[in-house]
Amino acid sequence: MGAFGARCLDDMVWKLAWEIRNLEREENSTTGPYQNEKEAEFAAFNCAISAWHILDWVWRTCNQEQKAKISPDGTFKSFKAAMAAECRSLLICQTLCNSTKHASPGRDLRLRCLCRFVLVDPDSNKMKFNLIVEAGGEEHLALDVFKQAGQFLFEKLIAWNLFEVFDEDDHLFK
Repeated sequence: MGAFGARCLDDMVWKLAWEIRNLEREENSTTGPYQNEKEAEFAAFNCAISAWHILDWVWRTCNQEQKAKISPDGTFKSFKAAMAAECRSLLICQTLCNSTKHASPGRDLRLRCLCRFVLVDPDSNKMKFNLIVEAGGEEHLALDVFKQAGQFLFEKLIAWNLFEVFDEDDHLFK
């Protein structure tokens, strides 16, 4: 099951952390306007996909007893709904994934994705940009959304004994 290094739940968690770092690097790049915008947008999309699809891996990893504990009625559908209801950032990830996959606006949450350029050095005209997700009339830095979703999932996985932390100082999503 899985491919190219994503073969288990742990791999997917590490993949999300790696994708968030890539997005952060692209957003912090000051090579000039528009040069890294597409790379950052694709990195953001990958973050949303990985965060939301970690739930698939959680479900696949759990036995029936564990599934009964983490899902209101023991079904995958209610598990996903409960996780999205508990973490707005995860709901945003779900909406980004599904609205893109189905080429339609989100059903549960209307989103708008923006890119804002910020002048970093007026002397050289160096700029950086921030990717923004507007959800329900509120603006959020996309990077913060993915970090919050990652941290939420990370804490859940540890609480459910599905992910082991080897170093207490290991903060993958902060």
